[in-house]
Amino acid sequence: MKEDIKWKHRFSNFEKALSQLQEGIENNGADSINIIKDGIA
Repeated sequence: MKEDIKWKHRFSNFEKALSQLQEGIENNGADSINIIKDGIA
């Protein structure tokens, strides 16, 4: 049971990070190097 909670938490964090990345790409354009330089948070 304990391992399941860890994986659920990790997946939740992954979803948050993916959402932030998608938002950054939408706001800056897919080819923008600023996403890498500045971060998106």
